[in-house]
Amino acid sequence: MRKFEPSCKWKRNEDRDIIEIHLKEFKKDQLKVQISNCGILKIFGERQSNASTKSKFYKEIQVPSNIYDTQAIQAKFINGCLYITMPKQKTLLLELKKGTSAEELKIDRSPKSEFQLAKATVAAAAAGVAAAAMAVLVPCVVYMCKSAICHVDN
Repeated sequence: MRKFEPSCKWKRNEDRDIIEIHLKEFKKDQLKVQISNCGILKIFGERQSNASTKSKFYKEIQVPSNIYDTQAIQAKFINGCLYITMPKQKTLLLELKKGTSAEELKIDRSPKSEFQLAKATVAAAAAGVAAAAMAVLVPCVVYMCKSAICHVDN
């Protein structure tokens, strides 16, 4: 059994991210893509390389449900390339595009919600969201980080 790490690209767009995995020697029926209830995207494949050897790979990617619409994730295998399309949550995109103020976001201040919003803000920054939207979200994250530290110390 030969395990390997396939070549992989992550393309980030405003409304979706696409993972492109190069698997030239594989066939569609040798691949499997699953999303768990916990938001873990599992990608794996196995094929017979020759009479005595199999090639195998396995990848896990955390897919936050507050950023991505996990029910709409799709996978396509075209010309030796596996494309996994992960649409972003429409509510997050609309709020960021409108330039919603921090007060209008109606932030749930529970530690779990604060952590999820912090992750969404980091993802928005990585995706290149407009500076105005980031100006609204960054103060929220700073407040949440201070709040989370207080929760830990108590």
